[in-house]
Amino acid sequence: MRKRSLAALVVLILPVGVSAQQSGLEQAAATITEAAYAQRIGVIAHDSMGGRNTPSPGLEMTAAWIAKEFEGLGLRGGARDGSFIQRYPLRSIVVDSEASGLNAPGTRLVFGRDLIPVSGTT
Repeated sequence: MRKRSLAALVVLILPVGVSAQQSGLEQAAATITEAAYAQRIGVIAHDSMGGRNTPSPGLEMTAAWIAKEFEGLGLRGGARDGSFIQRYPLRSIVVDSEASGLNAPGTRLVFGRDLIPVSGTT
């Protein structure tokens, strides 16, 4: 008898918990509006952000703005220092395309057209 009573109680209470979860989800979803989305995209895409070349002041401004938005939503950063910004080194090379190429018997490969060097590990 006790098992039946407990089962009946669970069956009666379970929908209340599910309903509360759904209404919370629905409430959160209702805060996502086309206008709010367009506003955020407009801020990121605005000329005042200066583009997002890597690296660039515009990239830094955009990252800082996004981090502030995340903080406003109550999110926590995942970087080692607790922020939303993770720094990492970038390597780059500049190739003199006029002086670069590959000569093989009977043929010359032109850099950028026939030859694109790639560095890395496999």
